[in-house]
Amino acid sequence: MGSTVVFGKELLPFPESTGHALTALNSFTNTEVVQKSLDYLNKIIQNLRTPLALAWGLFGLTSWNRRPENYRRLILETLERQEKYGPYDTDLLSQLILAYYTEADLIRFIA
Repeated sequence: MGSTVVFGKELLPFPESTGHALTALNSFTNTEVVQKSLDYLNKIIQNLRTPLALAWGLFGLTSWNRRPENYRRLILETLERQEKYGPYDTDLLSQLILAYYTEADLIRFIA
């Protein structure tokens, strides 16, 4: 999905932008086109614990019916990190709550 090399340097993917792209492309392309992005998110999703990265990683996977079974536990663990790092902003909390409750059909509808 786009160029991976700029000024001779390979760019690494980010879960947030990968999730955005997967969510947006769901109704416009087939799985083969985005398979590498799905594989990337599937590989790293278990280690994401920042609200933005986890929420958009889950949105991207959910929109392709690839959400991990333990997604709610991942969200709850991320919310618990507020005790250590302080409260999250409202927009980040809103995205996590939406990721917790949203099903694939609704993500395709709002994207």
